[in-house]
Amino acid sequence: MVAQSRTICTTLSRMVAQSNVGDTILFYFIGHGNRSVASYANNTGHDEYFQLKEIAEYVPPGVNFTVVADCCHSGGLIEGLNEVIGNSIRAPHYTNKRAPKSNFIKATRAPSDYSLGVLISAAQSDEKAMTRFDPTFNEKGSCLTQAILHVITQKQGVVTNLDLVNQVSRFFKERNVGQNPGLYCDVIESNSYFLGLKGLEGRVKNKDKEKEKLGKGKEKM
Repeated sequence: MVAQSRTICTTLSRMVAQSNVGDTILFYFIGHGNRSVASYANNTGHDEYFQLKEIAEYVPPGVNFTVVADCCHSGGLIEGLNEVIGNSIRAPHYTNKRAPKSNFIKATRAPSDYSLGVLISAAQSDEKAMTRFDPTFNEKGSCLTQAILHVITQKQGVVTNLDLVNQVSRFFKERNVGQNPGLYCDVIESNSYFLGLKGLEGRVKNKDKEKEKLGKGKEKM
């Protein structure tokens, strides 16, 4: 059964409602994305199939909310986020019509005044997301997901959101992938670790030190 956007958003809203300080919510979507000319005020001039801002507004402070949208037309998917990398944000599209409220959120708390989270998009609002053959896994797959896995492996799991998207962009250019990834978040969050995995850095450094000690021990022998 193919999940529809409404079903996905309803499930995601339940996760948000149940989240607490210290939790990490990763919404990783791989699939088809599309858009239509905006009927309501919109930062890209189009209405995307996923309406995530209303859900993001209810994420409580202290919860890491990250969206990876591996689909076409994903740039600027969360209305109101700062565009750090990309060119999807346009002058606001104004209309006299007011956007209807969805039924995704059955509010148990007031909307948060904090960040709307982090969005990493596979492409810009007017671009399609591509697939390519990956010799590592001997199969065809999504370019963004392949790139993210490549970068995370190279960085041993420790990479900032900004560095991750810059490295993904380099991955695309080196392989002539015709799309441009995007990063949407606060400036502070752009320099934060992907998924807030700060603690991994210390563990990685400790492992490197242990390897150095083992190497020196072998040299003495």
